[in-house]
Amino acid sequence: MVLSLSSSALVLGLPGVASDPGGGGVVVPPTLQPLTLSASSFSQSLGSGSDVATIGGKSAGTTVELIGGNGRLAGKSDGSKLVKGLLGCTPNEAIAITLREIDPVSGAKRDTALSLTATALAAIANPAAASQAPVAVYGLRRIVPGYAGNALQVRNSANAAVTIGFNADDTLNTSALAASGDGVTFRVSTLYDQSGNARDVATANRPRLVFPNAPTSYDGAYIDFDTTNANLATSLTFLDVGGTANLSVFMVLARYGYGASYGANRPGAPTTTGKTVALSYGTTAGSILLGGAPSTIARSSA
Repeated sequence: MVLSLSSSALVLGLPGVASDPGGGGVVVPPTLQPLTLSASSFSQSLGSGSDVATIGGKSAGTTVELIGGNGRLAGKSDGSKLVKGLLGCTPNEAIAITLREIDPVSGAKRDTALSLTATALAAIANPAAASQAPVAVYGLRRIVPGYAGNALQVRNSANAAVTIGFNADDTLNTSALAASGDGVTFRVSTLYDQSGNARDVATANRPRLVFPNAPTSYDGAYIDFDTTNANLATSLTFLDVGGTANLSVFMVLARYGYGASYGANRPGAPTTTGKTVALSYGTTAGSILLGGAPSTIARSSA
């Protein structure tokens, strides 16, 4: 036991026990309990900074440090929650972490080992199993399970036709593209219908098939309607279903590269009414199924 004097009192200081700085006596450190999390898993699709789990069991006045997580998880500054970190997770990845609670007065610490699982993205629902079968399905991913056809046909920088199929994991099979033409320039000539109805869309005014990091990587493909007349079309009349009230259209559409330097709003060209066409049926202005003012139509990916 150690004796110390203050101006107001005789304070007994015990090893491992902090003295009250106000001279009022001995401050007993809190008994730190194991910490808990409100969830044991989180979706792989969560964005950086999104809440993952609330931390429970924390004593008043203590701080919490996150040890581990490999950049996939982070802690809020107030020690109340875990959030998604900057790095992505693999499907069903188990992430081991340690939460260290610290009492700043006494310096007491307690570690709690925990684990969270990043659950895999949900599989795409089979549109062919809907109560009303789709009349046409197009995409840069295999959308209809069991579809054995190709995704699209493109023209490379030498104007040679290249057919692109799917991998077993439903992504584009791009294995031959690095050696095709300059390995970077591709324009879509045909987008194949995955519904089984052979309602492919094709064009002589070909939009670009863009791979942002080609030829290093062929991930992240998208179709860019980069000229005012670029399109993918068909003369088949399968959308003639008795009015737009009887038709459901599902699209993923992004505004990319919008600006005066392109000479027009994208995707599509402005109509005489000043609107931008994303999807049309027929040959008259009244045939537009999906359109809008250039400042509002599909400004971000769905």
